[in-house]
Order: sequence, then C-alpha cells, then structure tokens
Amino acid sequence: MTLPETLRIGLDVDGVLADYMSGIAGVGRVQGHPMHGRAAGPTTYGLVEPGWFPDTESASAAMAQLRDTGGLGRLQLLDPGAPAAVRKLRAAGHRVVVVTARGAQTRRDTVSWLRRHGIEADEVRFHAIKSEAGCHAYLDDAPHIVDELRGAGRFAFVYDAPYNRHVAGPRVSRIAEFAERLLDPAFDLSTFGCSQR
Repeated sequence: MTLPETLRIGLDVDGVLADYMSGIAGVGRVQGHPMHGRAAGPTTYGLVEPGWFPDTESASAAMAQLRDTGGLGRLQLLDPGAPAAVRKLRAAGHRVVVVTARGAQTRRDTVSWLRRHGIEADEVRFHAIKSEAGCHAYLDDAPHIVDELRGAGRFAFVYDAPYNRHVAGPRVSRIAEFAERLLDPAFDLSTFGCSQR
C-alpha cells in the first residue's frame, strides 16, 4: 500500500518535540531526589530506577508537579531541527497533527509552547488513545503508545531514547530523519505490515 498524496502526520510532544526528561529531572532534584542517572536519560519509561525516582509514587508526584505548576510550558525544544522538518512536511502538502497524551487542561501551555518554538502544526489533539487522531503515520517515544498505535493498525516510528530501545520497528533520532523517510517516494506502509484501518 502506497501512501496517499496528502498525509496526516502525528507528532508527539513530550519526548519527541519537548525535552520532558530534563524538565522532570529538574523537578525531581527540587523534591530532593539525586537524579544522577545516566546523562542520556532513564532506561525505563516509568522513571523508577537508580539515579531517578525510588518508586512510582515519587515519579507520579514529580509528573503532577511539572504539569500543575506550568512546567510543561517551560520545557526546552528537544530537537532544534524540528521546526524546519515540520515546515518541510507541510510545504510538501501534508498535514501535521500534534497528538499528545497530555490532558486537555494543558491546552494553553501546549499551544503556547508550540508557537514559541516555531512548531507550525495544522492541528493539536489531546488523546490518551492516539490512534483516535486518525493519522497515517506517527512519531512517538513511549513504548506503550507505539504498541497501541501498531495494535490499531497504524504506522508508528519510534523516536529513539534509552527507555524504548527494546521496541522493534523503524526508529529515528531526529525529526528531519522522520520527514525524509516519509517524503521518500519509495516509502510504503505495507512494508511494515500496517493496515491503516
């Protein structure tokens, strides 16, 4: 199956566009956790490991504090080439949809963050079940989200991080690389077993 002429392309925010791990590490340090884990970031998605958080409750409290104090709006851009890659996809006639599992209560911070960092999305969607956004291809870092997307027959690239190295399938380490692969005329979803139901 070849791709349609106009794609809906789903991009995640935290861990793909925004440097969530640096933000959550800062909150952890303020809460008194050492946060001296690997410089490249945690090796587990839940952040519970030596050098990060001691337990799920501590990690959840830090995530809530980051969200509830406007910290999500202060995160740094993870990939400096992201704005240009998004513009390139849109210039090729595709629709870029930011699809985040952040709650809708973060809409103002999220939209402001995207604007401030030059991410010109056609839509911003808030979905815990990201396949509901109806995109042809997605870029996400969270192992459980990639599994959900693929389980729904959607095509998902993995944005490479230490905590998702066990996830098989296509992966990229830059958004420009993702754009280049999607824009390659030879790119075919059927190669990856996607049904696009």
